[in-house]
Amino acid sequence: MRKAVFWENPRYRSTAALEGDIETRFLIVGGGITGVMCAWYLLQRGISPRDIVLLEARTIGDGSTGRSAGILVTEPENEQNVWWDVLEKKYGKKLIASYQRAHLDALHALKQLIVRGHIACDAEAHYMLILARDAAAAKVLVKDHEARRHAGINTEVLTGRSYASEFGGCGYIAAERDIEGLSVNPLALVQGIAIYLRRKGVRVFEHTPLVRALRGVAKTPRGSIDFEKVIYARGMAERLRGMDTFITTIAITHPLPRRTLRALRLDDRDMFCDAIGNQPFHYGKVTKHNRLLLGFGDIVTDKNVSEAKTHMPHVREILRFLKRVFPTHAFTIDSAWSAGYAISRSLVPLVRIGTGTAVVNGSGIQLSSIVAADYAVAKLLGKKHALDSLWQKSV
Repeated sequence: MRKAVFWENPRYRSTAALEGDIETRFLIVGGGITGVMCAWYLLQRGISPRDIVLLEARTIGDGSTGRSAGILVTEPENEQNVWWDVLEKKYGKKLIASYQRAHLDALHALKQLIVRGHIACDAEAHYMLILARDAAAAKVLVKDHEARRHAGINTEVLTGRSYASEFGGCGYIAAERDIEGLSVNPLALVQGIAIYLRRKGVRVFEHTPLVRALRGVAKTPRGSIDFEKVIYARGMAERLRGMDTFITTIAITHPLPRRTLRALRLDDRDMFCDAIGNQPFHYGKVTKHNRLLLGFGDIVTDKNVSEAKTHMPHVREILRFLKRVFPTHAFTIDSAWSAGYAISRSLVPLVRIGTGTAVVNGSGIQLSSIVAADYAVAKLLGKKHALDSLWQKSV
């Protein structure tokens, strides 16, 4: 087993570091999925590309984004692992319906970008199956299905024969089939968006860590930036109260024969997870090259990590999960890696707006981070947003 990140993008050529002094209206600090999408949303709201500068301390996507699973589904992302039915009870049907639609809009925005930018990121449209181990978990699926129906989003609960015909994992008894999401190479996706932004005229500087930003002047090792407004989208690097850092591990098998995928009912490339209730969860998908990707994470750390040594207890847990779900098949792990990501303790991503400043929980590839990016940009521009009361209630 190789202890290395599977995702690669050999065609990408990074930009040079900032040299000298420049000026801009909007400075974005952080080149993960949240940072590049903040730049895109600024363009969408009429900001000139020459008025946007994006800084990345290393290479675009080099943090938790490029080490993620590349599973893009319209699910809420929060530390408690709660689903739409719990959010609906806390915030009300109308507000959560808007939050759900925002996730759909984020997914649509990514699809548009991939097409417009001709981004080669192994993007494939797949459904997500939320798995239930027992009758109690199956009841949670039904409640979640009802909450989605209230928002006008139709999902399907699979049991018995309908479940067996859709998914070959006999270690579970039911599933909720989510609306269609995206499976991507996350590193190629975020780097492709950065290339698209550069073509539009956005100034992107890699290998340029921010030393400090004070009174409208950002200092870097070899230059400075005079700015009017700044967005911090660095995830774990922000070290903010109200956020925890987790370590998760992802493993990828050797390529599977098509007959094996058919036997497991994975030839249609459904993605899957067992995230039901407040507990660590497993997730998986079939990559474009017929490999099975599995992930698991349950460690909270106070260390500032974007990457970590491969956590072997996680790898062993992933293998146990494989055996539990697919007991009649044996799998060999080709590569595995661990990485850190930050997530807010509240039920929605962390967004803090100040005078000319926005901070966004920028870790991960989940659509919730993109929803937060759209919200942060709107508030930095002084615009009303459909999710104003959601973030006001979550403070």
